[in-house]
Amino acid sequence: MPSRHWDDDDLGNDHVDEGDAASDVEEPVNLIAKPRQVNKIDVQYDKVSKQVDVHALKEVLWNHIHTSAKTADLERDGIEPSLCLTKVLHDLPCSNRDVSTTEISPHLYFICLLHLTNEHSLTLRDCPTLDEIDIYILTSPLVK
Repeated sequence: MPSRHWDDDDLGNDHVDEGDAASDVEEPVNLIAKPRQVNKIDVQYDKVSKQVDVHALKEVLWNHIHTSAKTADLERDGIEPSLCLTKVLHDLPCSNRDVSTTEISPHLYFICLLHLTNEHSLTLRDCPTLDEIDIYILTSPLVK
């Protein structure tokens, strides 16, 4: 069967009724209402990332936790020694001048604490009010 030639006039003669596609009359459209907009709040955040030596921060934090546990005499009468995270973070700048609290955010301390928990077999427990984290230090002779 021979193919038709594209230049034939009878190929594009199918009539399509598009209704009022070319009409200038606008139809009423039912759109949803514009959502309520919230006022823009200016948040003061750092625009440049800071370089923090996490290894050094972990060492400083571990030394502080370890010395705090020893000086508080927490290993008495078989009670599992514990420290409050807020107290540790509050006392840390006083005990170590190398750490600047304005340069290091609390989330970096918490990340380092999670690393130390794995490395030194610490236990973290929350309080019923969820406003504090207790750090429990194992007293087993197997843990260094």
